[in-house]
Amino acid sequence: MTDLVNELRPLINKGLNVLLMGDFNESVHSKEGMSEKLTKLGLFNVMEERLQSTDLPRTHSRGSKAIDHIWATKYILDNIKYAGY
Repeated sequence: MTDLVNELRPLINKGLNVLLMGDFNESVHSKEGMSEKLTKLGLFNVMEERLQSTDLPRTHSRGSKAIDHIWATKYILDNIKYAGY
């Protein structure tokens, strides 16, 4: 997570738009703080924003939480009208 943040920070600070998608294998609100770190970078969880809920459906057959996420900068988020699983 630290490496990812270190790669994204200078891009976002330059004003570039970022769309980050992945199978992160961790709950969005895990103790590793993925959600907090990406939010501090200026990214928004697209599914939480568009579904207006932090209670996302599980995205792994043996899991109980969402581990697949889409994060975006504000400009990209503002241009996404709908999202769903």
